[in-house]
Amino acid sequence: MDLRHACSCCRIASLRIVVCGVSSHTFAYSAYSGKGNISNFLLHIAISSVQTVTSCAAFYISYGLNGTGCVTDAAEAFYFSTVSFSTLGFGDLTPQEGLSRAVAAGEAVVGNLHLALFAASAFFLLSGTGQNGDDAAPEADPVEKENIETLLLSCQQRVSSLQAELDRLRQRSGEWQKEIDDELSRDERPAPEQPEKPPE
Repeated sequence: MDLRHACSCCRIASLRIVVCGVSSHTFAYSAYSGKGNISNFLLHIAISSVQTVTSCAAFYISYGLNGTGCVTDAAEAFYFSTVSFSTLGFGDLTPQEGLSRAVAAGEAVVGNLHLALFAASAFFLLSGTGQNGDDAAPEADPVEKENIETLLLSCQQRVSSLQAELDRLRQRSGEWQKEIDDELSRDERPAPEQPEKPPE
């Protein structure tokens, strides 16, 4: 690989980093300020995916695959880049040793991250969460809130009346226990002795 190819690869990589940084900062600002939505983020992910595949394909065209040096067929480079990005890895093409392998491995990691971001964003988009930065739970209806307070007050009153009833039953139970104990103690007492009658 000559110096011209190395410089073009560095330019492509630098441009890719700048574009990804701007895209992620734009989305982060819009998401946290409440001015964006998930649909825009999905568009950012799609653009970033195409940029990743294209820039890596350009690198493979410049640096080469299969240890043969530069690849002249752009379709082959795009094919390998897409297979690496999607982490399929058929094995029919292999990166040249060195920097090309590192780029292929990095592309696979970035592909997994893009897939995870896409799945999470699609979930939030379909579930209705996060639309226009609105992640807050809806506020309770005042009528429903009043009904809850009334229900709580009713429950407290019911618990108080049940507690009073329980106290009354305990008192009555104590009275019954005392009556039972008195009755048992009378049964256990020896009968009073009768004075003996003198014999006649």
